[in-house]
Amino acid sequence: MPEGCLHDEVAELIEQLTRRVDILLRAGERGDCAEALRQLESAKASYCAMQAKLAYRLEKDTILDAEDRCINIDQFERGAAASVAMARRQSQQGARSYLQACRMLVEDLPNLCASFERGHLSERQILAITGPLTDVNAAVVGNSMSFLPANRTCSRTWAPSGAATRSNASLCAMRASRRPTGSARPRRNAT
Repeated sequence: MPEGCLHDEVAELIEQLTRRVDILLRAGERGDCAEALRQLESAKASYCAMQAKLAYRLEKDTILDAEDRCINIDQFERGAAASVAMARRQSQQGARSYLQACRMLVEDLPNLCASFERGHLSERQILAITGPLTDVNAAVVGNSMSFLPANRTCSRTWAPSGAATRSNASLCAMRASRRPTGSARPRRNAT
C-alpha cells in the first residue's frame, strides 16, 4: 500500500470498539454481551473475506510472475502458500488448502463469497464448505478427459489441485504470443 499501514487506518475503529466492549464488560447485560459477540464475529468474518481475496490475488501474481520468467514449477502454489501463511502469521501446514478454498470462492462461488464478505459465514464455515468441493473438483477434472479418443492426447495435463499446467516451452511461447510487442507487464516497486 502506498500510504501508511492498513492497521493504522482502522486503529480509530478498533479503539472505539475497545471502549464499547469495556463498557459492556463492566455494566453490560448478558443479552448485550451476546449481541456484541455476534457482531464482532460478523466483522471478523468480513475481514477474513478480505484476506481470502488478497490471498487469491497474491497467488495469481506469484503464478503470473513465474510464468513471465518462464520458470517451470510443478506445484506452483507452494510459493504463494508460504507467503500467505507468513503474512497471516500461521503455520504453512494447510496453507495450500486455504489457497484452494480462496481460489474456488473467488472464481466459482460468488454468492458464497458475498455472504462471507457480509459476515454471514465465518472462515471456518467457508473452509468446511469448500473442503469437500476440492475433492469433487479434482474428480470431475480427472473424469473430464475421458471424452478424448484413445488415439488422441491432450496438450494439457491436470495437476491434483485441478489447475492446468503446460510445458515450460509452451508457456513461454503462449505468453510471448499474447503480449503486445514493446510492452511488458508492469512491475510494482518493492518499496
